[in-house]
Amino acid sequence: MKKKSLSVKKIIHRKILIHLKNKRIFQSYNLFKKNLKKLSNYKKFAGAISGGPDSMALAFFLKCYEIEKRKKAYFYHIDHGLRDSSKFEATKLKKKLKFFGINLKIIRWHKKKLKQGNLQSNARSNRYRLLFQQMEKDKSELILIGHTRNDLIENFFIRIFRGSGLGGFVSFNELNSKIGGKNIFRPFLDVKKSELEYISSQVFGSYIVDPTNKNIIFRRTKVRNMIEEFSDEGLNLDKISLTINNLSEANRAIKYYVDQNIKKNVTRTHKKNFLILNPLFFKNPLEISLRSLLEILSRLGEKYYPPRGKKVLKIIKEILNQNFNKTTLHGCIIEQFGNLTLIYKENEKKI
Repeated sequence: MKKKSLSVKKIIHRKILIHLKNKRIFQSYNLFKKNLKKLSNYKKFAGAISGGPDSMALAFFLKCYEIEKRKKAYFYHIDHGLRDSSKFEATKLKKKLKFFGINLKIIRWHKKKLKQGNLQSNARSNRYRLLFQQMEKDKSELILIGHTRNDLIENFFIRIFRGSGLGGFVSFNELNSKIGGKNIFRPFLDVKKSELEYISSQVFGSYIVDPTNKNIIFRRTKVRNMIEEFSDEGLNLDKISLTINNLSEANRAIKYYVDQNIKKNVTRTHKKNFLILNPLFFKNPLEISLRSLLEILSRLGEKYYPPRGKKVLKIIKEILNQNFNKTTLHGCIIEQFGNLTLIYKENEKKI
């Protein structure tokens, strides 16, 4: 029985590994492995699999990597139930991946309907929340997301429309980052979407096409259409990518001073979720103080995204002008005591 089980496993592995004989796919897989080199200490991975071409290519490469490196990989699919066909699509996707030895865990959203205000943003927040909950159950150390170079450029333009600062422009341009305290890895940021469409078609034959990607009521769809129009007029996406990389280098320099500011001017009390900021914390250039406070609120609040910069900037200016008392933001309470600023999680007893 054991020999038979091993034989079946080898057959399944052969079904998926045979596609690496395609030179184009093999080159992309080598790039994927190169990006994952810095993750050699991790033993358990997870992949977010929507069923679209990016995530299907991710599922394929992650399974190959699991077989080759003998790591443990989990594969998660979030079914928000936003479309009538989503349950059927999830079941069909699970069956398709099972053929290749990929065990897909379907996580369904059973709560109340998502708010319509910013549907894509609300869906994304809930998706991360559900993914992180499952990661904790499986004791998975990080999750891989199939964001591509196209997503990176779209995000750059969306941030321009929002009036974001430098940190916002390049927030997407890190292979390894954190959201809500969880490790996120984006191995495809230097890969075009068309390449992943080719890989998914070659390996799996088909993939899910989300109709909301063409719905112009969503800002991302409008931006995508705008980029396509500008590309036809001569917009060079390679140069946009270069600009983003240059901004990322500048951002790393700022991050160094942010880390130094937190290290030197923040004291952690005997209670884990209480921090004291001394006056020198706010005596830096405004961008350093702003990014430092955003970092603290993100860590302490354990939210999936940092608070809006405008709100934090208002607090800093009030502290500098000595007319700040107390406020609640991002799951944290910020309170002034003389020339010291105390930050602690909501529902915590004050020291």
